[in-house]
Amino acid sequence: MEVGMTTIKDVAERAGVAPSTVSYVLSGSRKISEDTRRAVQAAIDELGYHPRASARTLRSARTRVLALAAPRVPGAYRAIDGRFAIDVTDAARVHGYDVLLMTDGDGVGGLRRVARSRLADAAVLMAVEDRDPRVEVLRELGFPGALLGHDDHAALPWTDLDWEAAVALAVRETAAAGHRRILFLSSAEHEVAARRGYALHGLDGARRATVETGADVRVTPLPPRPGRPHRAAE
Repeated sequence: MEVGMTTIKDVAERAGVAPSTVSYVLSGSRKISEDTRRAVQAAIDELGYHPRASARTLRSARTRVLALAAPRVPGAYRAIDGRFAIDVTDAARVHGYDVLLMTDGDGVGGLRRVARSRLADAAVLMAVEDRDPRVEVLRELGFPGALLGHDDHAALPWTDLDWEAAVALAVRETAAAGHRRILFLSSAEHEVAARRGYALHGLDGARRATVETGADVRVTPLPPRPGRPHRAAE
């Protein structure tokens, strides 16, 4: 079957649903079960279906919703993430927007689903990784987005804290106070493994300050859950 000739009826037959259900999935106008939505999306991907211009026009009205992609690891909690989420929600409300919170681990599947169904007008990505795969999803689908974090390879608006400078300053000040053996409690191992920007930049700051001060800086990743406190310096 030619990709250009694929219709909603074809997608419906492949997914085993009614054509109206496909329309609801595309428009986001009705609540559809997650299993049905996945089946329809799989059929769309397999058949290469693209809505006609008229159908896209029906979906072009703004939803006044922003998707906030904040991936979570079960059992892990960072208070600063909650603070950022509240600030994003407050800023969105000032501009007349609501926020759809997405917390799936990799964020790719959920972001692709939201972008394709137009459940939101744009996305804000938290916990940004180096070469973040979610950025490629935004580019591929032409979906507007911004980063709460920084990916040097992403041509998107972003804002971030200077984690490298902050950690370097903390180590330098600790060394200046006369401490020569310093413990740096870095981001958790799963955050470093995921190449989250704040985790990598914090490590860069610790390394830089180690060279500058000559102090013995030992890096210990924080556990996913709060544990016993460490003695930070001697």
